Amino acid sequence: MMETETILTLTEQEQDRLEKIEDKKNSGIFEVAFCGHFSAGKSTLLNALLGAEVLPTSPIPTSANIIKISKGDFGLQLIGPKNKKIHSYEGELPWSRINEWGKEGEQIKELHIQAPLSFLSDNGVIVDTPGVDSTDPTHAKVTAEQLYSTDTIVYVMDYNHVQSETNLHFLKQLSQAGKPIFIVINQIDKHEEKEVSLEDFRAQVDEIFEKWHIRYAGFYLTTMKEQDHPLNQFPALRQKMKAILKQSNQFMLPAQEALKKGYYEALTARIQSEFNEKRKEIKENAGKAGFTAAEVEEISTIKEQMSELKGYERALEQDYDDQLKRLYDNVHLFPFTTTELLERYVESKQRTFKVGVLFSGKKTKEEQEKRLNQLTVELNDNLKSQLIYYVEDYFRKVPVQKLSNQEEFLQAMKALDIAVSSDWIDGHITSASTNREYVYTLSKKMNEALVRDVRQAGSQLLLLYIEGLKQHVDSQIKELDKKQEKLADLEKYHEELAAISEMEKEMLHTAEVYKPSGAVIKPLEDLLEKVSPDTQVKEETFWKDITLEQENTEATPEETENIYNASSPKLDQQAASEWLQDLTAWTAPIKKHILFKEEVQELEKAVENYEKSTFTISLFGAFSAGKSSFANALLGAEVMPVSPHPTTATINTVRCADETHSHGEAVIYFKTRTALSEEIESVAKSIRQKVDIDTIAKWSAASLTRLTRQQRTLVDYLLMLQASLRDNKELLGTVKTVNMDNLSPYVADETMACLIQNVTMYYNSPLTEQGIILVDTPGVNSIHGRHTNIAFRQMETSDAIFYLTYYNHAFSKADQYFLQQLNSVNESFSANKMYFVINASDLADSASELQMVRKHVKEQLQQNGFSVPKLYDVSSKLALQPGSEDKSFEIFENHFYSAVLDELKRLGIEIIKEQESRVAEQLHNYSAYLQESSEERAAHLGNLKESAGEAIKDVKQQSFQYVVRDAQRELEQLSLHLRKRMNYVLSDYYLEAVNVSVLSGDNKKNLQMDLIHAVLDWAAMGEQFLKQEWEAVSIRLDHAVQRLFRNWSNTYEENLQKQIPDLYIIRPAFQLNIRTKMEDIKLVENEEKYKSYLKSKKDFFEGNKSKELKEALVQEAMENVTLLLQRKELEIKDFLEEAVGEITEETRAAFIHALEREIEKYDALMSEEQKEVIEQRKQAHQELAAYPL
Repeated sequence: MMETETILTLTEQEQDRLEKIEDKKNSGIFEVAFCGHFSAGKSTLLNALLGAEVLPTSPIPTSANIIKISKGDFGLQLIGPKNKKIHSYEGELPWSRINEWGKEGEQIKELHIQAPLSFLSDNGVIVDTPGVDSTDPTHAKVTAEQLYSTDTIVYVMDYNHVQSETNLHFLKQLSQAGKPIFIVINQIDKHEEKEVSLEDFRAQVDEIFEKWHIRYAGFYLTTMKEQDHPLNQFPALRQKMKAILKQSNQFMLPAQEALKKGYYEALTARIQSEFNEKRKEIKENAGKAGFTAAEVEEISTIKEQMSELKGYERALEQDYDDQLKRLYDNVHLFPFTTTELLERYVESKQRTFKVGVLFSGKKTKEEQEKRLNQLTVELNDNLKSQLIYYVEDYFRKVPVQKLSNQEEFLQAMKALDIAVSSDWIDGHITSASTNREYVYTLSKKMNEALVRDVRQAGSQLLLLYIEGLKQHVDSQIKELDKKQEKLADLEKYHEELAAISEMEKEMLHTAEVYKPSGAVIKPLEDLLEKVSPDTQVKEETFWKDITLEQENTEATPEETENIYNASSPKLDQQAASEWLQDLTAWTAPIKKHILFKEEVQELEKAVENYEKSTFTISLFGAFSAGKSSFANALLGAEVMPVSPHPTTATINTVRCADETHSHGEAVIYFKTRTALSEEIESVAKSIRQKVDIDTIAKWSAASLTRLTRQQRTLVDYLLMLQASLRDNKELLGTVKTVNMDNLSPYVADETMACLIQNVTMYYNSPLTEQGIILVDTPGVNSIHGRHTNIAFRQMETSDAIFYLTYYNHAFSKADQYFLQQLNSVNESFSANKMYFVINASDLADSASELQMVRKHVKEQLQQNGFSVPKLYDVSSKLALQPGSEDKSFEIFENHFYSAVLDELKRLGIEIIKEQESRVAEQLHNYSAYLQESSEERAAHLGNLKESAGEAIKDVKQQSFQYVVRDAQRELEQLSLHLRKRMNYVLSDYYLEAVNVSVLSGDNKKNLQMDLIHAVLDWAAMGEQFLKQEWEAVSIRLDHAVQRLFRNWSNTYEENLQKQIPDLYIIRPAFQLNIRTKMEDIKLVENEEKYKSYLKSKKDFFEGNKSKELKEALVQEAMENVTLLLQRKELEIKDFLEEAVGEITEETRAAFIHALEREIEKYDALMSEEQKEVIEQRKQAHQELAAYPL
């Protein structure tokens, strides 16, 4: 500890936190924390428990701090940063300001209220926390720290958001931490018995909780709006909570480890921040001495580089050893499952081994081959995943551009592709023994042999790499010597920075004394469940004379309009038109000229695209976000149909009438017979039914009893299709054009909508007449994964995306995952496509509340990567109501036309400008050549021609073999990952499919039937997961190959341009479209054979039968998955060979063509004849109309 005091000095805040940990331990305080989704009514419910409106309420997270309520005479303490007491009150309290203080998270960290509450014991404390789905970093930190240091959780959820992933994730974490949880589903007044019975609702909630492994100590339905509602259980909740708090001295359970964890993380973050400041100070001192920050960084870099270069051989060997020695020494290619397979194969080699009675010789040989194949496959998987891929990855990450023996090195990498053969395995089995000791010794020897082979191949490759790098290293050392002489005066700053880094490392090491040990907190469920409700609840009469003052919620008009004032200057359409006309006239004389024809063609293509362009705007958002109403408000009429149900949602498109479609027409594209039949077969197979489009008419679901919810959904969908085909079969594969007034019967009726692929409507409005195509996509939170996939594909083809969120729900924590994905995709585009809209702004109680919601949403978007989000708020509903005084949509619409649409057109102008600049640069360069004397020009252009000729030879010799190799390695790794992932997922799905709630039969027969259906559910989930993952593998591989070619092309072109500055490559457009469809697979061939595992419910769950069943199911499924993926890998490898070959030649041809054009151009530039046209076009370029941007 003396070292700790000397090196690490704790701040006052850190000392306070240490004291808090000790105080918690010594005081025996028992805390009940109320938390939940921000719109769930948590604070309202807590106010009802207290008997007064003490805590602040709002449609967004308002509790910016922790509010603690304990027993005592009236008192209030305001706790600020560093646990400093800001103010305290006794007796008469300033109740009118508590609402305001409850939102002052920056200055006030905690409010401690004392009141003579009769139901609180001396050590009982009620805690109100910020919403768990708040994205405010302070809220998130405060909530997490408080909840993990509290004793019991009352978790409040909105009736409509019970299955929110935010809620489920948080509850699962609390359950894993051993926290006793009381579930409260608030706003039960929203429940409609005609939509779903209360019994079914409770069953659904219990099912989802079971799947997420969420335990709870109590479950209550409440409403604060209708106190007399027949389903309201708030009185029971109040009695239970008051009883627990009254008897809390019996339940003292400190959360020491959780507090220590939060303390340690904050301490290390503070240390790192302080040392970053010290580094900044050193660089500032260097700046005062006349050195730039870049030079300070450079001297440090030079020192490090020089040291590394001079010892590069030793460093490479050491790095190789550091990275891989531990792997070589510790890799275990024979884990339990592989050793078991080895033992099973050794057993099958014994003379006494026999399978069956009749034809036993053949059966025995087949069983031996099966076991050998299983062992070979798994051992090769282990060899690749646990050894070879790590060694390959090491060498694939080393830079090869500077190697003098690059091709030799790349060829040598193939030697690492070591595989285990069946003969190799047989050659190591030399004993007739089958005991465990022999199998262990055998596996150890085989492990050593494989590691030795890989290690030798890796060492040889390393020596080859070191040899190839020597020439480059020597030249680098010479360059660094020169730089070091110039920067010698910076030496002292380098030494100071090095010392700082060493001190930081030492201090962080010292801080580990505060690292928690990870002790487990014992759950309290058993004790709390035994607490009898306090039926003698007394009303707290002392509140009757206390009222809380409502804050001023008015906002100024300027505040509501500021969001629209940040747009770019408006594009002058007239100026753009004049500029484009001038461009066309400027390039006309040279459009067929040998020096410019292809560049001018690219420019003309860009101009044509701009003049004929349409702009696709897609609407994203949840089903409840009001996308259709928003689209209709944009269109100025009820045009866009509303999808009745997520299962039947389609893509609806609205565009301007054209030559073939008149205003008001709607074209309905029905699913083809083949597509629908495949859909029916796929759904039917999930419930082990054999149904297609020809047999569905006679199919009956009568025999399907005791179905799970998932199976019931699938059966209902098949029945809906059956009814639809009975009356509408003739529509399949047709395209029907109707008047939009007659569209509703097709899209509003589920039995008709389920047959529709998509709908395109032709409607003239100010929006569509501007070239806008409006696309309403299915909800991104659809229960069908295909809808989300549609959304992502649509994003790629869109010019702008409007992401809608509903006012009451804004962005929940669950939305963040999808938003982060959108941001990562959006960042890959050349322009920001994303716009965000808060819909239903008319629900705001005041302008101030709307401002608060808008600010909240903006901050969330920024936290999820959208640094400057384009955010709007509108009321689509009121926009279509005649005489509405709401102007939000009108303001947005004006901004849309003047800024959003304008911005899309600006992008087209910028593309044209890029092409125009390229032609202008060529004119400038060619003019410079022609200013040279004939002799100078001949020599100059001769050198360029020679460089181009050498480049052509080099391009022709490029093998691109590494693209195929890397693509195949990518495929192998993705496939291997999928197999490993499948094993995990199948085990995880088992717990969801086979559990106590599913096996509900009252006799053995019904229980076994439940088990069979659960196994089918499990298999269906696994089969669907496999198909989705394989689709992901295909997409990722497609992009990997594109990336490989793109990176090569960019690097190669840049290198060529160093020798040939005028070179311009028109890249071939390509996309592999790797789509080898995953055929239907049965993970379980005969589910009936597994019913014998279940004799009784007690034996199945309390004995070992459930575990045995899971292992047997996963083993069978993985055998089928492995065989299938082996076939799919071979299919794609063949495809890659051919596809990469084609792309290689297209890429090679593009480079050769560009280089040959350069040679032709240089020949043409030898003549003075070109001078006149070049100078004319140069002069004409200066006289062009002004660039409109």
